[in-house]
Amino acid sequence: MWLLPDLTRLLDLGHVPPMTHDIHHAAALTAQGDTTTPIRVLRRWENTGAAAALAQVRLRVQRSHL
Repeated sequence: MWLLPDLTRLLDLGHVPPMTHDIHHAAALTAQGDTTTPIRVLRRWENTGAAAALAQVRLRVQRSHL
């Protein structure tokens, strides 16, 4: 389930930054019920991308409430 079906194509074309792609990818995985993979997807950005770090925190909080 992608929030934006063409997100990967836009990434491949250079129109979407990789971190933005990963944030939305993690959200889509979470919407599918995956509570582990999204954390791994965002982990590479946790020290360099504030938006991804915040998304990772939101996912961890959501996972702890499941």
